[in-house]
Amino acid sequence: MFNFYIKKLSGNKLSAERLYISQIPTVPRPALLIFGHTNQNDVNAIVRENHLKPDNVYYPTQSLGSTSGVISFP
Repeated sequence: MFNFYIKKLSGNKLSAERLYISQIPTVPRPALLIFGHTNQNDVNAIVRENHLKPDNVYYPTQSLGSTSGVISFP
């Protein structure tokens, strides 16, 4: 369902695909990576442990206990 709306709202220019942490270095930049069902501490640990260098991490919901968000890479 998520992929359906991403494609529809982007006019078929974007699609949602499963991405593993090990694939992040190969993603063309600039990039926006959408994540879900995790918490702020987990996301911070993933960024730190995998030496990722995001531009910013956005948490659009108020509940950081189990949330979704976007990681942007320059």
